[in-house]
Amino acid sequence: SVLGDDEVAIQLQTMVEDINTNHFLILDETRKTTKKSRIIASNQQVVRYGNETKEEINKECERTLILKLMEIIHNFDTVLVSDYGKGVLTDSLTKKLIGIANQKNKKVLVDPKGDDYSKYFGAYLLTPNKKEAERACKSIGIENIFFWNLGDRRVFFKKNEIIDKFLSLYKNVKPCSIFLPSVWEYHPDHRATSNY
Repeated sequence: SVLGDDEVAIQLQTMVEDINTNHFLILDETRKTTKKSRIIASNQQVVRYGNETKEEINKECERTLILKLMEIIHNFDTVLVSDYGKGVLTDSLTKKLIGIANQKNKKVLVDPKGDDYSKYFGAYLLTPNKKEAERACKSIGIENIFFWNLGDRRVFFKKNEIIDKFLSLYKNVKPCSIFLPSVWEYHPDHRATSNY
């Protein structure tokens, strides 16, 4: 990642080293290291604010990150990308990263940010939350989005109820795409639903 050349960067580097994690951090004097602060009252968060730089990293930082990726990618099966919208994962860096991973037959899993997912083209899997998925769908003209809102670890419907609900939705909406959980899903409720 890319840090500012500041006190917060020193603290972050120390924390990462203390937990004995392999890391690669670039210092950029033009940036501030992101620091989130929370104001808590009566055991509840009242407000959260950040001191950070959101502008895109420069081309030299991009080049350094790509070179590092090319150096170490053979050690990994999968590349995880978490985009926080802080300027590190520029369009060009993200596309190059995914391209390199694909050339090396590595899967890329992305936690996306924003409404335009075109920079993630070629990734194996995107994991937006519900709100992000709705915004992204609407940005490409998908107006009707249906979520079943099943709670974590709970499937409230019996097998035939899920099939009936699915068929009713399919007959009424005639969707062009349907996304269902995989039987290999980690979450038990997703696995249970996919088995139907």
